Amino acid sequence: MGLTPNQKRNRRLAAAGAALAAIVAAGALGLGSYLKSEGAGSEASSIPELVPADADTLVIAPFSAMWWDKVAPMDEPNKMLPELKPAEADLAIEYIGYSRSLDTEDHGTPFTLPLRLFYVETPSEQDAEKVADWLGTQTAAENRTLAIEGDIVVVGSSTTTYKAPAESVMSLEAYDPPRSTGEAAMWMNTGREAVSLTGDGNNGNAAAYASLLSSGFGFETGTKWSGTSTDGKAWAGKFAEGGVNPEAIDFEKAVQSLAATEEVLAAVDGPTGTAEVIKPGVSAILESASFIAGGKHMGALNDPAGSTDLKDPLVTVTSDVTAWNAAISGVHMANENLAERTLTATADEMVISYSYAR
Repeated sequence: MGLTPNQKRNRRLAAAGAALAAIVAAGALGLGSYLKSEGAGSEASSIPELVPADADTLVIAPFSAMWWDKVAPMDEPNKMLPELKPAEADLAIEYIGYSRSLDTEDHGTPFTLPLRLFYVETPSEQDAEKVADWLGTQTAAENRTLAIEGDIVVVGSSTTTYKAPAESVMSLEAYDPPRSTGEAAMWMNTGREAVSLTGDGNNGNAAAYASLLSSGFGFETGTKWSGTSTDGKAWAGKFAEGGVNPEAIDFEKAVQSLAATEEVLAAVDGPTGTAEVIKPGVSAILESASFIAGGKHMGALNDPAGSTDLKDPLVTVTSDVTAWNAAISGVHMANENLAERTLTATADEMVISYSYAR
């Protein structure tokens, strides 16, 4: 039988303690020291053990009312997690988290939605059961499914059931986000976003988005990023793999690749020409997203969702979160709790800011 997340965490903490002791001893011998992110001055969570390796987004935060108000709105609105007040309940919670990845289940629907999961980590399995019981009595409980994995409660939607992934993000060499006490961490795998939203990395929308990552953002193939935040307003960090290549940014090419996903639904000949009814496809992104790079602009005229201290950015992209997801997936569901997202990046660093719909 495999170890529970609680047992895995205990092993990691024990290993970190042993490593720290070894490092201290090595320092006494003048051998120097090197401490990874789960060493002194940082926090360890077992949530990454439950997150699929192909996740495009992962957020982990220490539990508090403030962090619940920042992380819960990242999940799908139908779960109504932002309306809940676990900090006011008699619950023992250590960390909370959110992830989005490809949903491999067949739900019998003509479209595919991403697998969006929320995580609540507690000190023990008994505490996890209490959290699950509490969630089951709160508003919109029928819109959520609950799974208890050791000391973690995994919250899915009414149509998804959590299944442990064959491989977690912990198996990725690039995944090692530093997180000091009190900070939250965010992980982003840029090339997986369209796969999560469309359910297929080989379709036309995903291909157009892959082109946009290069020609619109300047992202190198396989770009991955991890950042931290102390307040949930701005998340800053370095690229774990890849980064921004300003030479790749070509807004004309980006527009052409997005336009290739447009579909003519109907055409009517008139006295002055032909009127067409067009399904915009991924090009709908340009109606609500603003791209700025090298003094050039593409798309809508949006103000950045939040200010950043990133000096001399190569690219800034501000987008309406609901419209962005709908343009890529082709499915417009309920409006997201997040209003806008702004990504500002240099060749090696990126800052992500959010504004909230409420």
